[in-house]
Amino acid sequence: MKLQIKLGVPHSLQQSLDIERVKSVFPYGKILDVEVVDGGLICSSGVHVEEMGDKNDDCYIVNAAVYVGY
Repeated sequence: MKLQIKLGVPHSLQQSLDIERVKSVFPYGKILDVEVVDGGLICSSGVHVEEMGDKNDDCYIVNAAVYVGY
């Protein structure tokens, strides 16, 4: 199985994205490419828990498209 992955990530977060960690969630198949493009969303979660390491109440949403082939 061959996989191509496209992620829509807010521009300000793209440099901190851990591509190897993203790849690790796929249990099998050969990952041909991981493409990161501008997209996603940053919004307020309404929750800020300092004890959990939160610095603000930002919620990050990433859109993913996974193309599967053989």
